[in-house]
Amino acid sequence: MPHVEMGPDGTTKAVAVHERVPANRGPQKLAIHQYDVALGTIATFGSREQAVRAAQYPEDGYRSSEVVASDSYFLRMKALKAYLLGDLSAAKSQHDGFARKGRGCAGQE
Repeated sequence: MPHVEMGPDGTTKAVAVHERVPANRGPQKLAIHQYDVALGTIATFGSREQAVRAAQYPEDGYRSSEVVASDSYFLRMKALKAYLLGDLSAAKSQHDGFARKGRGCAGQE
């Protein structure tokens, strides 16, 4: 959409053109690093119930094809989620897998 100025003689000229970006009104997935920050923040500052609810968020909700992350990052998230849900056996199992594979995002291993 152009921004127009009108001169004293009645002529107009475009001084800026702004693209109108259509709003994406559909649901968007979180990337794993965004979910990691959200879950950590809720676990640290939220109530126990809020942490459990955040840990119940499905992996498919933050597995984005637009973000490259290592398998070990997903294992670490699974371990943290299992721990918050009170499944210490699964948390230990996932953590052990994370420790064997390395850690971090792609390019940091």
